[in-house]
Amino acid sequence: MNVSDFYSCVLGMEQVAADETSVYLRYTKTNSLGVATTLVFSKNDEPLEMGNSFDHLVIGTANVHAAAEVIREKGFPDCIFLTPTPMFGTTVLGLTDPNGYKLYLAETK
Repeated sequence: MNVSDFYSCVLGMEQVAADETSVYLRYTKTNSLGVATTLVFSKNDEPLEMGNSFDHLVIGTANVHAAAEVIREKGFPDCIFLTPTPMFGTTVLGLTDPNGYKLYLAETK
């Protein structure tokens, strides 16, 4: 499974566009007060240079415990580096995507 499959199949993002070189994913149905973000993935097989100017992405979800179960059921238990933990006045789940980037699911109530 490639990294764009991880975000679409595991985290539920939808492909909103694609061309010869890239795939564009975003959440299309949201009631969030946050900023809509589009993730762009290259279709080439060249290794990704991570760089040092990006730390993590946070995605809001209704239930991080249920999200952790879905991630385990879909066969990605190893991507969880932080089990659901109370933090910052909410509960967060820490994940690492297939390219090594960190993201957190934060419970929205």
